[in-house]
Amino acid sequence: MHRRRFTNPVQPGAPGWMVTYGDMMSLLLVFFILLAAYSTVNEKQLREALGSFQRVVGVAPADNRGGGGDLGRMAREVQRRAQILGKTHAMRVTFDAGGGVVFTLPASFLFDGETATLREEANDVIQALADGLAMCPSCLATIKGHTDDRPLPEGSVHRDWIGLSFARADAVARRLQSAGKLPMGIFEVVACGAGRPRAVNTSEEGREANRRIEIFVSGAGRHSTMGLEAITGQ
Repeated sequence: MHRRRFTNPVQPGAPGWMVTYGDMMSLLLVFFILLAAYSTVNEKQLREALGSFQRVVGVAPADNRGGGGDLGRMAREVQRRAQILGKTHAMRVTFDAGGGVVFTLPASFLFDGETATLREEANDVIQALADGLAMCPSCLATIKGHTDDRPLPEGSVHRDWIGLSFARADAVARRLQSAGKLPMGIFEVVACGAGRPRAVNTSEEGREANRRIEIFVSGAGRHSTMGLEAITGQ
């Protein structure tokens, strides 16, 4: 018996070059997806590793290095206000290596004579600083008082330069707190006396540079104690 075999005609396939091209595109797509995935994972792992290292060595991560973040915006706003007030000469702004901001103000601008009484002319600059601190609710402020090494005038209410430097730093901290309605817990007061001069005390210019208040503003966790506390010789 004769059987007839039916076969389906073979359909022509895609050209060989097209198959190769499609395979190459698929491989490239997978390659770039893998690159993106690995770069994301590596960045995350790097951040975690850096954070772990900083916690081990006792250094708080700083997110405001080089004037970025909340601290950078705060510093620029305070500088802008000082410029509007025409008192940029009364304040020097620097960024420290740990990511904090340091505002340095001469004692002659802030205080009358060898006292801890704040001058009225300093109120608007202190208000600008207080408003700046209010912009950065997680920040801490360390107020450091510095003096020169000359003997205190006779009849001074302060026992020595440590006492005067503390009284001045304390006065600035309390005025900042009241001007900005800030929590007292963000402030730390440090009495340095004549222990950390910026210049030699053999000239009036050097003594003027040494008589100053430094306001160090940092991220949360940077200073060790809370509230108004004197740390002499720091």
